[in-house]
Amino acid sequence: NTDLRVQEYEPLDNFVYNLDVTVDNGDKFAEAPVGDSVSVEVSATRREPGVTDDEPAGGIEIELDVLNSEVGDLAETTVTTDGDGNATTTFAGDSPQVGETNISATFETSGEVFTTVNGEQATVEVFQDAQITGDVVDDSSPSNNLPGADVTLTEENATGTFVEIASTTAGPEGSFSFTGADGVRSGENYTVEATFTDEEGNEGTGFASITEIPGGTTNADI
Repeated sequence: NTDLRVQEYEPLDNFVYNLDVTVDNGDKFAEAPVGDSVSVEVSATRREPGVTDDEPAGGIEIELDVLNSEVGDLAETTVTTDGDGNATTTFAGDSPQVGETNISATFETSGEVFTTVNGEQATVEVFQDAQITGDVVDDSSPSNNLPGADVTLTEENATGTFVEIASTTAGPEGSFSFTGADGVRSGENYTVEATFTDEEGNEGTGFASITEIPGGTTNADI
């Protein structure tokens, strides 16, 4: 007598998986104002133990996670890779909170967990829209607006050095404005400097410093 019953079982998955997360078309870092979104892509490859060549891991479900959920959320936290081993979704900074977050990926199979570490994760920095406006005036009393003054905007970088990122000319009333299109965003340190030369060739300069600029419009008269 022979038992010929059929039983369902889960075959052992004898592969090693590698995961990698990128944002905005292959970058590891992206910036986004509150309310905007950035694309997120996870790629998955696999190889058998002892084999050096990786192959796309298509058709697997990967869990994505935002490590700092206070600054935003993913449109999908579970994605399925296509035949090339890729899957996409979006991340949006949908709360007033600003800051950075890493995005990680995890895949579990046959009781083994594969996850992204260090450089395999991607980072998104969420910021608020900011604007710097002001007037360039002289120091007489009452003061006079100085149209045509040269105005430069510098931003403090990671090493503490201020680097010029934009410049403009004061308008007919001596006014100037720098916006997000010029690189202004919340939380950073800026210096606005103005130079004016009068009809007699006398040159004067002035500046305004802004530390950890808030969202919205900040006045920086010079």
